[in-house]
Amino acid sequence: MPRSAPYDDLLIDMLKDEERALAYLNAALDEPDRRVFLIALRNVTQAQGGIAAVAARSGLNRESLYRALSEKGNPNVQTLAAVLGALGARLAVARMRSPGMRAPLCTFTATSGIRPVLSWPDTPAVSAVQLAAA
Repeated sequence: MPRSAPYDDLLIDMLKDEERALAYLNAALDEPDRRVFLIALRNVTQAQGGIAAVAARSGLNRESLYRALSEKGNPNVQTLAAVLGALGARLAVARMRSPGMRAPLCTFTATSGIRPVLSWPDTPAVSAVQLAAA
């Protein structure tokens, strides 16, 4: 039995899990370089059946999808929505934290199969009203 496996093979195997794939895509969206998201979307597409299968599920032309997800690809919103829909996901919009905004009072992390974690940073005691307003 080999002691190691190629990174790409391990990544694709991990991305077969839908929850991990969605978390991976969300993390890629947080990167400043937008090309990272296209690489992540290409990896998830490969893990979820391959370009041909995702193209068929999305109603897109296979060759067009190859081009859109290539290194020099620049997919439009309709293409992204179709691919994400075929992967069981969708585009969403969320408010960005501006530099002047205070950090959240707490963070909540939920992972499938593991008890959720509620984390509190080092802050003075807060009332329930302050917590609800955050």
